[in-house]
Amino acid sequence: MGKWVAQRREGPEPKAGEERANKKPTPPSYDKVMSKALALLGKRAHASEDLRERLGKFCEDAALVGQVLARLHELAYLDDALFAADYAHSRLRLKPTGRRQLQQDLRRRKVPPELIEQTLDTLYAGHDEQQDVVRAVEKWTRQRGLPSDPKERHQLVAHLARRGFRFERIRTALDALR
Repeated sequence: MGKWVAQRREGPEPKAGEERANKKPTPPSYDKVMSKALALLGKRAHASEDLRERLGKFCEDAALVGQVLARLHELAYLDDALFAADYAHSRLRLKPTGRRQLQQDLRRRKVPPELIEQTLDTLYAGHDEQQDVVRAVEKWTRQRGLPSDPKERHQLVAHLARRGFRFERIRTALDALR
């Protein structure tokens, strides 16, 4: 048999660099996982579980991810209570939002449920939610004018309900418009 027949059966010899492609990738080291975590935290703040999930996609070793998260807690780069308070406060300041909407947003960000309740109780202790409803109504009326018919009034109520405000507060604000 000729050389070309043997190559057809066995396949061509691997070129330089192909040997590495056939090997399994090495799992990331502690330093690489820590760098990835710091890069994620550099973009925006994260809750612990959210960061654990994102790092889990990068590194399958749960123990290594746990070590990185523990170190980030030690360095105070990761604090769920501070994250929840800052997030809720900034959302409330930038865009009038009801308690229910903030609760859903924090749940989506993977903040623990007991911490969500504690944060919102603290936030709303000295805060008048009715003022937020009035601000949202004022903004809506600046952009679209006063609701002139029942359909527009219903649209405004639906808008405020989607923002997480309770119906009693919405009704009070709309009664003040009349």
